Amino acid sequence: MSRRRPPWSSLGIDPTSDERAIKRAYAGKLKEIDVEAEPAKFISLRGRLEDALRQARWIDDGAIDDEGIDWPENAPDDPA
Repeated sequence: MSRRRPPWSSLGIDPTSDERAIKRAYAGKLKEIDVEAEPAKFISLRGRLEDALRQARWIDDGAIDDEGIDWPENAPDDPA
């Protein structure tokens, strides 16, 4: 299993359930990338968007709060 950073820092925002704010942050970061010249960066950024939107639903559902979040990406590689 690969370890991934939470999407919030990559998008330049704090954890939020506001999908519109997430999409605005994504659009701003997307403007900084030459998609054709840097496809790996685009793919990574797109993944961060999808992760943030998925996590936003958890925040919105009240399953977690914004403070002290231990996102699944932060779990150790070896659960033993």
